[in-house]
Amino acid sequence: MYILQLVIAGLQQGGIIALLSMGLALMFGVLRLVNFAQADFMMLGMYGVIVLGAELHTNFVVSSILLALPAFIVGMLVYQLVIRQVAKAKLASAPEHAQLLATLGLSLVLQNGSEMIWGATPRALPSSRSLQVWHLGGLIIDQPRTIGFAIAVLLGVAMLWTLRHTHVGRAVRAAASDRDAASYVGINVRRAYIVTFGISILLSVIVGGILVTYYPVTPQTGNDFILLMFTAVIMGGLGNVMGAMAAGLILGLVQSLSQLVIPLQLNTAAVFGLFLLLMLVRPQGIFGEVTRL
Repeated sequence: MYILQLVIAGLQQGGIIALLSMGLALMFGVLRLVNFAQADFMMLGMYGVIVLGAELHTNFVVSSILLALPAFIVGMLVYQLVIRQVAKAKLASAPEHAQLLATLGLSLVLQNGSEMIWGATPRALPSSRSLQVWHLGGLIIDQPRTIGFAIAVLLGVAMLWTLRHTHVGRAVRAAASDRDAASYVGINVRRAYIVTFGISILLSVIVGGILVTYYPVTPQTGNDFILLMFTAVIMGGLGNVMGAMAAGLILGLVQSLSQLVIPLQLNTAAVFGLFLLLMLVRPQGIFGEVTRL
C-alpha cells in the first residue's frame, strides 16, 4: 500500500514536470531556443492564482483559465519584442547565442521584478484550499494534486493532438522540420514561431496555477524546477514533445519511489543518476533519433 501511495504521488508530480517540459521541448524543437526564463513564467502563474484568489475568490482552476489568454498574449509579445529583436540585431556570432543570453536576462528581470512587487517571503494559497484529500481504502489522495495531474494530462494530450491534426500544428511542425521549405510552400514561419512561444508560456503559467495549490511560491521558485525541466527534455530527446512528456512522468516516479531506498533529501540525486545512466546507454534520449555529423 505504501508503494502504491508513492506511485500516485510520483505520477502527480511527474504530470507537472511533464507539462513544463513539453512547453520547453516545443520551444526548442521549433525555435531551437533554450529558454532559461521558462520556469519563471510558471512562478508568475503561481503569483497570479494567489492574487486572483484573493481578489475574486476563485479557485485555482478558474484562476488558471483566466490567466491562460493573458499568458498567451504575453508570450507572443515577449517573442516579438525580445527574442526576435535580439536575433535580428545579430549581437553574437550566432543568433541562438544572443537569444540564450536574452532569456537568461529575462529570467533575472522576472525574478527581481517579482521580488520588488511581492517580496521574498514565501506565499501560498489558504490551507482550506490546499489540504483537501480523498480517502480511498488505505490510500490518502491529495485533491489539488490529483486535479492538477488530470489537467496536466488533458493539456498534454490536447497539445499533441493540436500539433498532429490541426492546420496550426502542421505549420508549427513544418517550421520545426525545415524553415526554408515551409516558407516555400506558403507557411508563415514567423507566425508559427510566435504561436509556439505563446503556447509554451501559456503552458508554464497554467502549471504554476496547478503547482501553487501545494507548493509555496517565492521569486526564485522557478530555480527549483528548471534543472528538472531540462533533464526531462534531454531524456525525452531534444525537441521531442512526446518524449518530454514521458520523461517528465518517469522523473516524477523516480523522485517518489527513490524514498524506498534513500533519504527524501537525496531524491534529486536519484533523478540525475538515472539521467547520467540513460546518457551513457542512449545519449540521444528515449525518443531521440541517432544522427551523424
